[in-house]
Amino acid sequence: MKITPITNYSFIEKSINVYSDYNKLIKDLGIDHFGTGGVEDIQLLTYCYYEGSPDDPNNYHSTIIWANVIVKNTHLNWGKDNQKNLVLYSQKPDYLIYPVSRVSEALNSNFTQFDKYEFLTENILLELQVCDNLEFNSYRKLTDVVKVLRADSDISFSELLSDQIKELDNTLK
Repeated sequence: MKITPITNYSFIEKSINVYSDYNKLIKDLGIDHFGTGGVEDIQLLTYCYYEGSPDDPNNYHSTIIWANVIVKNTHLNWGKDNQKNLVLYSQKPDYLIYPVSRVSEALNSNFTQFDKYEFLTENILLELQVCDNLEFNSYRKLTDVVKVLRADSDISFSELLSDQIKELDNTLK
């Protein structure tokens, strides 16, 4: 599959503006620096998912904002596949994410409304670690994002996954 790098990032700014304009209406959120590709962006998406999002057909703008956090905190790049679908990719190692599909899967999952973006982000971190077969510190920036997101949670995606892997191992023995 041929991936074409994206060099014009105006679509990111447009998505940030949609949520930034909406954020101005929210006084109690306490997020000062939205749109930087940091944990605050995911916190705002989680809040908006709970309280009601701005006009965002098919969650396109929220997908761009979430994917921007992944790009800003990893070695992944923006691109388009042969069919012009938006992707995040790396060449070494080969890794590919279809962010529109991933966000749609997360938002339509049985995870709680508060865990959807958190679990999705943690899942990507785990996949990158497995794909790269690197030490855990290789993704320090994304790990730091996940740590902040997990601070208020009762359980993490990796804990749920670990429990299910143990259960599967026991079943398969």
